[in-house]
Amino acid sequence: MDEPGEYIDFMARYRDWIAIKRIGIRDSTKPEEISMYLASVKGAIEPKLYKYLEIDTASLDGFASELTKDLRKGYDSLLQVLPKLKEQATKEAVKKACKNPNTSQIAESYLLGRVLSKLGTEPFATPEMLVKVFPELKLPKQRMPKKLGKN
Repeated sequence: MDEPGEYIDFMARYRDWIAIKRIGIRDSTKPEEISMYLASVKGAIEPKLYKYLEIDTASLDGFASELTKDLRKGYDSLLQVLPKLKEQATKEAVKKACKNPNTSQIAESYLLGRVLSKLGTEPFATPEMLVKVFPELKLPKQRMPKKLGKN
């Protein structure tokens, strides 16, 4: 097999978390393969954003489930959920999920993304979505997270 002429590398290391992703680009590499790689990088780093901001995503996931309970999948149900996002109960759930009140807008963004996901409409491309569109692609295998010693 020919050697890749180019690479896209992603490496992150912070405290006890490390993520390394690499794709070799050959003449035969399809754009959808590169897109799958980029979606997997996003999937690896996004949860850390909320963790390091000390936003309780588990509580927001549960609240998103409550907001979408008994609703059909699809955009039409979003019309039923949007007014609920302005209610006091939502504001309180977001506030409770944030250790730092200044992060509430970020937590609201997370909550909206989870609501969309629960309604079967992802706000961003995911590896799973790309596999549905391009069945020849395979989901990357998930490795066990590596724990680093204290520095």
